[in-house]
Order: sequence, then structure tokens, then C-alpha cells
Amino acid sequence: MNFQSIYNNLIKKRKVLPASLDPNISADTAFEQHHIIPRSFGGLNNDDNLVELTLREHYIAHLLLYKIELANGNIDCADKMACALWFFINKKSK
Repeated sequence: MNFQSIYNNLIKKRKVLPASLDPNISADTAFEQHHIIPRSFGGLNNDDNLVELTLREHYIAHLLLYKIELANGNIDCADKMACALWFFINKKSK
């Protein structure tokens, strides 16, 4: 499975149509900003590196990043994404 392609398609879709503007998403859905290039990989907080995702999409994006890094043999980066997933799953709801 091409995790990089799936990730790229998700990001491209949400750059064109942010989650909060998507008519197919319920008005009571929560949204979060996602760093396209994670901060732990050197990504910045600028608009070019941020995209608005639903909570579900945000989780999926981090899971894909984990799988991408693991498949590429980047164990340190995969570990960083595994930590991000752990915090995502265990954070208190907003």
C-alpha cells in the first residue's frame, strides 16, 4: 500500500477544501491544525505547512506518517510519530 500517496492526497484535498468548509462534514465536528511536515522533523508553523483536518483525519495523517517512516526504515522518525500517536490517543478531549 502506498502510504505516501494516501497522505499526499489527504493533504492536497484539505489544502483545497479545509475541513471546516466541507459541506459533507457535520457542523458539530471538531477540527485541528496539522503540520504537513511535523515540527519534530523540522516543520515550521507557517501557513504553507499547516492544514485544517477533522480529528479523525488528523489521527489518520499521523498514522500514515508513522507507516511512511517505518516503511522507509527511518526508525527515529517512526518513533517520533509513534509518540505523537500515543499523545493524540491519550490527550484529554477539548
